[in-house]
Amino acid sequence: MPKRKAKILIVDDAQINRIILCELLRNQYQILEAEDGKKALEMIKEDKSIDLVLLDIVMPNMDGYQVLEKMKEQRYLEYLPVIIISSEGDTTSMEKAYELGATDYIRRPFESYIINRRIKNTLMLYEK
Repeated sequence: MPKRKAKILIVDDAQINRIILCELLRNQYQILEAEDGKKALEMIKEDKSIDLVLLDIVMPNMDGYQVLEKMKEQRYLEYLPVIIISSEGDTTSMEKAYELGATDYIRRPFESYIINRRIKNTLMLYEK
């Protein structure tokens, strides 16, 4: 029986960023998309088979930090890794994301090889 493709939720208000990540990942993974933090949290609550979240920080209504806070409150972070992908590259942003429970932080612009490798590594770690 073939192994199930891991399911990744991409959360970013910029459609172009979601398109780029979808194109990059769709052959290896099942992809879901959310255009804001509220929608992402609804999807995470409804779909327990999501394996990883790729999360932007700067979004309207509910930013990535607020999403991480809610995920921490709901205990989703205990089993669901979150990789931040953001153009916010300062140390303060990175520290805050890690403190709130992010598994990894990748700055834009990113190399496709790096993003693939870090996703694969994170999924392998959480599988164990």
